[in-house]
Amino acid sequence: MRDVFRNISLIMTVVAVAGLTGCTMPTKTIDTSDKLAAAKDEGGTVVYGKFRLLRNGQEVRLDDGVFANSAKLHIHTDTGALEMIGKVGRGGEFAWALTPGDYQLNSIRVTNRSETTSPQTNLRFTVPAGGKAVYLGTMTLETTLDYGYYGLSGTFDSVTIDNDCASDCADRLAQLGLPAGDTVTSLIQQEGTLAGTR
Repeated sequence: MRDVFRNISLIMTVVAVAGLTGCTMPTKTIDTSDKLAAAKDEGGTVVYGKFRLLRNGQEVRLDDGVFANSAKLHIHTDTGALEMIGKVGRGGEFAWALTPGDYQLNSIRVTNRSETTSPQTNLRFTVPAGGKAVYLGTMTLETTLDYGYYGLSGTFDSVTIDNDCASDCADRLAQLGLPAGDTVTSLIQQEGTLAGTR
């Protein structure tokens, strides 16, 4: 009888571990000095930048409230071993703690007027070792979206990456409590085209 319970316990443990593999976890969003200190203690490197959403040529204001227009970036390690969700905060700014290495940004989950869409992307970025903050750039997703009888429909037209470090980096470093000039630029790179139609 003990063997039966032992086997059942072993099976439940295997199922639980299998369920955990491939799970998506949020990246550590950094928005306070306490979180910055914790990220550094755990060996994370601060990566930061900005995300912009254009809908029919007009910029959509992004926020982190429950009913706000929002964005989350789905990130995988280069080996595919770990999937993470990078939350975009107020005004489209983001700052996360990631370990050095290569990453893929596979999709962008956008909520606009309570409708959610997730265009697939072919984006990559590298977090170099060395402990400095890493600037990823300003990513702009341009869309043509309409609301019809069946909800949101349209196309995802393009993703562009701009280097706005000259105007953005000093302020962002100050907000994050990091020394001026303590940054490395490692812009997000696009490979292939955006998966366009929803």
